[in-house]
Amino acid sequence: TSYSWNTSETTQTINVTNSFNYGVTVTDANGCSNSDNISVLVNTTPNVNIGLDTTEICAGNTTMLNAGSFSSYLWSTAETTNSINVGTQGTVSVTITDANGCTNMDETYVKVNALPIINFGSDTLEFCAGSSLTLSPGTFNSYSWSTSEISSTLNVNTQGTYSVTVTDANFCSNTDSVFAKQNANPMVDLGEDQDLCTTDKITLTGGTYTSYLWNDASTLATLEVVGADFAEGNNTFDLNVTDANGCSGSDEIVI
Repeated sequence: TSYSWNTSETTQTINVTNSFNYGVTVTDANGCSNSDNISVLVNTTPNVNIGLDTTEICAGNTTMLNAGSFSSYLWSTAETTNSINVGTQGTVSVTITDANGCTNMDETYVKVNALPIINFGSDTLEFCAGSSLTLSPGTFNSYSWSTSEISSTLNVNTQGTYSVTVTDANFCSNTDSVFAKQNANPMVDLGEDQDLCTTDKITLTGGTYTSYLWNDASTLATLEVVGADFAEGNNTFDLNVTDANGCSGSDEIVI
């Protein structure tokens, strides 16, 4: 017929959220009363933390997410271990249950960062004998060359394969290599020094190349030397040529 709780409430049921020794006295239709009590213990919600709101990894790698020590686990991947390895982008969550049967959940967004792209421009880069070649893989945070140098570019003057490992702002690394090919300079041969009469002429030929430059500024493959056009005595004729590889060579002849 009536109820009297030690919380001052008078309803048949009460909702409780705090730890306390709750008691009630009831009275029936005959006016008879009786009492009972119950001790309610509110357990602390377990604290679960699987990392930052966003967990970043590099493409091809995985990250381990650890939920801590509890009684049971249920991940959004359907796994039930206390830790899992994740290598794909997306939100991952876990619901844990402790020894008191209390549960809690945490989640993290796994972001997969692409590996840095190294671009030398070509798999093979060419340079001429006696000169050098600058290898430039692009702009990154750090560099480690196969030559042990750590600069952003590498100057080479020896033929061979050179590799570099770069690391970007996301701490992702990648490695690539390039072959530096050394091209020989063209061997120009105008022949032996010659004698020429003022009444004669000869034609000088430097060979077959891409471009020519004589010391009289002419750019033909051959140069006609007419004796009457020059003073008696030694006259020097120079030729500089460039081949298809962009390499240069020169020779001179005294007439």
